[in-house]
Amino acid sequence: MKTNNRIVVIIEDSKVISETLKFQLESCLNFTVYTFENAKDGIKFIKETKPDYLILDYHLDHTENEFSNGMKVIKYLKSRNIEIPTVVLSGQSNNEVTTLLINSGVIDYVNKNNGNFNFGVLDTILDYEKNLDLKRKKKLKKTKIRMRFAKIMVLTVTLSGFIAYLSFN
Repeated sequence: MKTNNRIVVIIEDSKVISETLKFQLESCLNFTVYTFENAKDGIKFIKETKPDYLILDYHLDHTENEFSNGMKVIKYLKSRNIEIPTVVLSGQSNNEVTTLLINSGVIDYVNKNNGNFNFGVLDTILDYEKNLDLKRKKKLKKTKIRMRFAKIMVLTVTLSGFIAYLSFN
């Protein structure tokens, strides 16, 4: 299957959830997806590959004290200047946690108790991709305008030089 070169890392201790998301991201969006059941392995992979997206469970394996929740993973990545658009999954609907995560820069917080949580993740990534495309188009348009301006300036200088040359002859 042809991929579109987007890499997604899923750190989720539920194999059923991570495999469901992996299947949908690969089949619907043609992304390359890597799943990890613990944060340490996922973080190691993130450092090596610089993925495009991170889907992160909020409540991770509590035997990993260093990375027992998604907020600790996000803080760790930020402390290493690793910025990845992140979607956090959780089975709880705690407004304090949601606000904390959104303020930390995650692109969305999806409740796993919703039977359609996987579509929430897909919608979030699709919306984010659309916004990236708009930003790229704006940047390209600005670059084209700058190039046109530069060409005009070169023509103006060239024409001025030619006029000066004619006036001395």
